[in-house]
Amino acid sequence: MFTAVAVGLHFNRAKSTVEHTVGAIIANSLAVCMNKINQKVNEKYFYESDRITYSLSERFQITENIKSAKMFDKIVWSIGFFNIIVNACLILDNYDIPTTFKNLASVSCDFSILLYGLIVPVVYYNQTDSWKKRVAVMLKGCFKPRVSPLKSTFGQDMASHGAKEETTKYFEMLADQWK
Repeated sequence: MFTAVAVGLHFNRAKSTVEHTVGAIIANSLAVCMNKINQKVNEKYFYESDRITYSLSERFQITENIKSAKMFDKIVWSIGFFNIIVNACLILDNYDIPTTFKNLASVSCDFSILLYGLIVPVVYYNQTDSWKKRVAVMLKGCFKPRVSPLKSTFGQDMASHGAKEETTKYFEMLADQWK
Protein backbone atom coordinates (compact mmCIF):
# COMPACT_ATOMS: atom_id res chain seq x y z
CA MET A 1 0.00 0.00 0.00
CA PHE A 2 2.80 2.38 0.90
CA THR A 3 4.57 1.80 -2.40
CA ALA A 4 1.36 2.28 -4.39
CA VAL A 5 0.57 5.54 -2.60
CA ALA A 6 4.14 6.83 -2.98
CA VAL A 7 4.31 5.99 -6.69
CA GLY A 8 0.82 7.43 -7.26
CA LEU A 9 1.71 10.73 -5.58
CA HIS A 10 5.01 10.97 -7.41
CA PHE A 11 3.38 10.04 -10.74
CA ASN A 12 0.75 12.79 -10.36
CA ARG A 13 3.28 15.47 -9.33
CA ALA A 14 5.98 14.63 -11.87
CA LYS A 15 6.42 16.78 -14.97
CA SER A 16 7.36 13.76 -17.06
CA THR A 17 6.03 10.25 -16.55
CA VAL A 18 8.55 8.62 -18.89
CA GLU A 19 10.64 7.34 -15.97
CA HIS A 20 7.62 5.69 -14.38
CA THR A 21 6.44 4.00 -17.54
CA VAL A 22 9.93 2.84 -18.54
CA GLY A 23 10.33 1.50 -15.00
CA ALA A 24 7.06 -0.45 -15.37
CA ILE A 25 8.19 -1.89 -18.71
CA ILE A 26 11.54 -2.91 -17.18
CA ALA A 27 9.77 -4.50 -14.19
CA ASN A 28 7.52 -6.51 -16.54
CA SER A 29 10.53 -7.62 -18.58
CA LEU A 30 12.37 -8.67 -15.41
CA ALA A 31 9.35 -10.68 -14.26
CA VAL A 32 9.28 -12.57 -17.55
CA CYS A 33 13.07 -13.18 -17.48
CA MET A 34 13.13 -14.31 -13.84
CA ASN A 35 10.21 -16.66 -14.42
CA LYS A 36 11.98 -18.17 -17.46
CA ILE A 37 15.17 -18.62 -15.41
CA ASN A 38 13.17 -20.29 -12.62
CA GLN A 39 11.49 -22.60 -15.13
CA LYS A 40 14.80 -23.56 -16.81
CA VAL A 41 16.52 -24.25 -13.46
CA ASN A 42 13.67 -26.50 -12.33
CA GLU A 43 13.58 -28.29 -15.69
CA LYS A 44 17.34 -28.88 -15.34
CA TYR A 45 16.76 -30.42 -11.89
CA PHE A 46 13.91 -32.50 -13.30
CA TYR A 47 16.02 -33.94 -16.14
CA GLU A 48 18.94 -34.56 -13.75
CA SER A 49 16.68 -36.75 -11.60
CA ASP A 50 17.80 -39.73 -13.73
CA ARG A 51 21.39 -39.36 -12.48
CA ILE A 52 20.80 -37.78 -9.07
CA THR A 53 18.55 -39.35 -6.49
CA TYR A 54 15.96 -36.93 -5.22
CA SER A 55 13.48 -37.75 -2.51
CA LEU A 56 9.80 -38.04 -3.39
CA SER A 57 9.04 -34.66 -1.83
CA GLU A 58 11.88 -32.99 -3.77
CA ARG A 59 10.67 -34.46 -7.08
CA PHE A 60 7.13 -33.36 -6.27
CA GLN A 61 8.36 -29.84 -5.47
CA ILE A 62 10.34 -29.67 -8.72
CA THR A 63 7.33 -30.72 -10.83
CA GLU A 64 5.09 -28.26 -8.98
CA ASN A 65 7.63 -25.49 -9.60
CA ILE A 66 7.67 -26.31 -13.32
CA LYS A 67 3.85 -26.34 -13.50
CA SER A 68 3.65 -23.04 -11.62
CA ALA A 69 6.28 -21.45 -13.84
CA LYS A 70 4.45 -22.52 -17.01
CA MET A 71 1.15 -21.21 -15.65
CA PHE A 72 2.72 -17.97 -14.44
CA ASP A 73 4.47 -17.53 -17.80
CA LYS A 74 1.18 -17.18 -19.70
CA ILE A 75 -0.25 -14.86 -17.07
CA VAL A 76 2.87 -12.64 -17.04
CA TRP A 77 2.92 -12.47 -20.83
CA SER A 78 -0.71 -11.36 -20.99
CA ILE A 79 -0.23 -8.78 -18.25
CA GLY A 80 3.07 -7.59 -19.73
CA PHE A 81 1.61 -7.23 -23.23
CA PHE A 82 -1.14 -4.89 -22.05
CA ASN A 83 1.20 -3.01 -19.70
CA ILE A 84 3.59 -2.27 -22.56
CA ILE A 85 0.76 -0.93 -24.73
CA VAL A 86 -0.62 1.21 -21.90
CA ASN A 87 2.81 2.51 -20.91
CA ALA A 88 3.71 3.30 -24.53
CA CYS A 89 0.49 5.31 -24.82
CA LEU A 90 1.34 7.13 -21.58
CA ILE A 91 4.86 7.92 -22.84
CA LEU A 92 3.39 9.54 -25.97
CA ASP A 93 1.50 11.96 -23.74
CA ASN A 94 4.82 13.50 -22.60
CA TYR A 95 5.94 14.63 -26.03
CA ASP A 96 4.91 17.46 -28.30
CA ILE A 97 3.02 15.57 -30.97
CA PRO A 98 -0.16 16.47 -32.87
CA THR A 99 -3.40 16.25 -30.92
CA THR A 100 -4.70 13.57 -33.29
CA PHE A 101 -1.91 11.19 -32.23
CA LYS A 102 -2.44 12.04 -28.55
CA ASN A 103 -6.15 11.28 -28.92
CA LEU A 104 -5.36 8.05 -30.74
CA ALA A 105 -2.96 7.11 -27.94
CA SER A 106 -5.63 7.93 -25.34
CA VAL A 107 -8.24 5.77 -27.09
CA SER A 108 -5.69 2.96 -27.50
CA CYS A 109 -4.83 3.22 -23.80
CA ASP A 110 -8.49 3.09 -22.75
CA PHE A 111 -9.21 0.17 -25.08
CA SER A 112 -6.14 -1.71 -23.83
CA ILE A 113 -7.20 -1.20 -20.22
CA LEU A 114 -10.68 -2.51 -21.07
CA LEU A 115 -9.25 -5.58 -22.81
CA TYR A 116 -6.79 -6.05 -19.94
CA GLY A 117 -9.67 -6.16 -17.48
CA LEU A 118 -11.52 -8.70 -19.63
CA ILE A 119 -8.74 -10.94 -20.94
CA VAL A 120 -6.34 -11.31 -17.99
CA PRO A 121 -8.97 -12.89 -15.69
CA VAL A 122 -9.86 -15.33 -18.49
CA VAL A 123 -6.19 -16.26 -18.94
CA TYR A 124 -5.83 -16.65 -15.17
CA TYR A 125 -8.97 -18.79 -15.05
CA ASN A 126 -7.73 -21.05 -17.85
CA GLN A 127 -4.33 -21.53 -16.20
CA THR A 128 -5.41 -22.08 -12.58
CA ASP A 129 -7.18 -25.31 -11.63
CA SER A 130 -8.10 -24.11 -8.14
CA TRP A 131 -9.82 -21.06 -9.63
CA LYS A 132 -11.77 -23.27 -12.04
CA LYS A 133 -12.99 -25.40 -9.13
CA ARG A 134 -13.99 -22.35 -7.09
CA VAL A 135 -15.91 -20.80 -9.97
CA ALA A 136 -17.66 -24.13 -10.68
CA VAL A 137 -18.79 -24.35 -7.04
CA MET A 138 -20.04 -20.75 -7.15
CA LEU A 139 -21.94 -21.32 -10.40
CA LYS A 140 -23.42 -24.56 -9.11
CA GLY A 141 -24.78 -22.63 -6.13
CA CYS A 142 -26.24 -19.92 -8.37
CA PHE A 143 -28.03 -22.28 -10.70
CA LYS A 144 -29.21 -24.81 -8.14
CA PRO A 145 -32.96 -25.27 -8.57
CA ARG A 146 -35.06 -23.90 -5.78
CA VAL A 147 -37.40 -26.67 -4.63
CA SER A 148 -40.11 -25.84 -2.15
CA PRO A 149 -41.03 -28.51 0.41
CA LEU A 150 -43.87 -30.87 -0.44
CA LYS A 151 -47.23 -29.90 1.02
CA SER A 152 -50.50 -31.80 1.11
CA THR A 153 -53.72 -30.39 -0.28
CA PHE A 154 -54.42 -28.86 3.13
CA GLY A 155 -50.95 -27.25 3.44
CA GLN A 156 -49.43 -29.78 5.80
CA ASP A 157 -45.74 -30.56 5.42
CA MET A 158 -45.12 -33.82 3.58
CA ALA A 159 -41.32 -33.78 3.74
CA SER A 160 -39.61 -37.14 3.54
CA HIS A 161 -38.28 -38.35 6.89
CA GLY A 162 -36.96 -41.73 5.78
CA ALA A 163 -38.36 -44.98 4.42
CA LYS A 164 -39.83 -46.22 7.75
CA GLU A 165 -41.73 -42.99 8.42
CA GLU A 166 -42.99 -42.83 4.83
CA THR A 167 -44.25 -46.41 5.01
CA THR A 168 -46.04 -45.73 8.30
CA LYS A 169 -47.56 -42.52 6.89
CA TYR A 170 -48.70 -44.34 3.73
CA PHE A 171 -50.48 -47.09 5.63
CA GLU A 172 -52.07 -44.57 8.01
CA MET A 173 -53.45 -42.64 5.03
CA LEU A 174 -54.60 -45.89 3.44
CA ALA A 175 -56.32 -46.96 6.66
CA ASP A 176 -58.07 -43.54 6.86
CA GLN A 177 -59.37 -43.96 3.31
CA TRP A 178 -60.78 -47.44 4.04
CA LYS A 179 -62.84 -46.21 6.97
